[in-house]
Amino acid sequence: MHEADRDEVRRRCQEVAQTGKPASFIYRIRNARSGRVYHVFERRQLAGSVNRGDGGYVGSWLDVTRQAVAEQRLMRTAWTETLGRLTVGLVHDFANILAGIRGLADRLQTVLDAQHPAAESLALISRNCTEATAMARNIMSLHRGETGLRQYHDLNGLTSDLIDMVGKVMPRQIEVRMNLAGGSLPVHLDAVEFRQTVTNLMLNAVDAMPKGGTLTLSTSRHNRSPVVVGAQEATHPLPVVCLTVSDTGCGIKPQHLASIFEPFFTTKAFGKGNGLGLYNARMFAERHGGALTVDSTPAQGCRFHIWLPEANLNATTDVEAGSDSRVLHLLLLGDGNGFSQESANFLRVHGYQVSIAPTMEAANEYLFSGTVSFDGVIVSTDSKDSPGLAFVARIRREKLPVKTILHLVGLNLDEMPGRILRQFHMVISTELPVDEILEQLRVLFRAPAKGKVHRD
Repeated sequence: MHEADRDEVRRRCQEVAQTGKPASFIYRIRNARSGRVYHVFERRQLAGSVNRGDGGYVGSWLDVTRQAVAEQRLMRTAWTETLGRLTVGLVHDFANILAGIRGLADRLQTVLDAQHPAAESLALISRNCTEATAMARNIMSLHRGETGLRQYHDLNGLTSDLIDMVGKVMPRQIEVRMNLAGGSLPVHLDAVEFRQTVTNLMLNAVDAMPKGGTLTLSTSRHNRSPVVVGAQEATHPLPVVCLTVSDTGCGIKPQHLASIFEPFFTTKAFGKGNGLGLYNARMFAERHGGALTVDSTPAQGCRFHIWLPEANLNATTDVEAGSDSRVLHLLLLGDGNGFSQESANFLRVHGYQVSIAPTMEAANEYLFSGTVSFDGVIVSTDSKDSPGLAFVARIRREKLPVKTILHLVGLNLDEMPGRILRQFHMVISTELPVDEILEQLRVLFRAPAKGKVHRD
């Protein structure tokens, strides 16, 4: 059972034992092997007598993961939309009030002698009103901004503006610091999505420091690529720039580090998070040709690093949003034979975003929940009876717009029945040269979703 839900479940069970009334509640469980988190609906009823010592419970359990995640996202989306509309209106009125205060202060300054005791106070009022008005405009732009537009920015400037806006609403027990690299750090990115991503990382850091601490945003420039877990070095254009969000909080447990970027994974209490924040942050970095890494020391703090290619301001053409430079997201389904991780490493090194489904249940949750979008599904198998083959058959039945790829490990193409091969858009084997595999993938994802199997 998820550690954040145990106390509440114990309390509910005690209520059933004491009152004798049945109860229904939802909690989370974590798969001990895969680390995947599931939402379980339980109905529990007392059976027998606790006092006589023969008491027990009867009940039922239902996996409601998809419903729970969908409900959380719908509720959060609806409230965010409502809050955004309210905030824009309130901020606009607030800015008008500030303008009136500043106007009155400026007029009084013109009629008072410079040596008047109130002159310095009026100047201070005017300056503070100007700063508050600028902050209000930043809040309005944050709510009104729409993702999808990439432009050239200075990473130092974006970071400084974000601290000016978010840092002033941090709890008092949190000290916010900024450590910017010298000079400018040009990047080509979606500024709205950048603010959303970094704000989420900052709020996560605050949650990790309930008793107070230090939150630091740092920027830096590097001539070496980051070492990404599950990939290899030098996988991103050089030089790279980095924004680091660090805290002095509780840190992340070592056993959780490998799972924190997977969708739906969360260590927060039920209702406090849907496990998509860090996943979305990683997707932001990879959509922009970069990476998201983390290092943490339990009880000492955590550091998230957003690595981005440094923009070439002398380039003759700009990379437009929505172009072919978008990072493709692949779902890799293996048979637990170890080839899944090898295949994932290979694909990540060559620019693909990869999620591994360790079980059929995880594969169904990934693809059919509608929460995460995939461009393709790769079934890696060394058997003609792989359960992944039935999984692909379901994809075809439900007409999902994803490409399907069969990766044969230790099997010859002629050993596979034709009815199975026809379900896939592409078939590859470990004997194919690397360059040929990459070229076939490139051609496949430029082709329409419906097509014949690529056979070699």
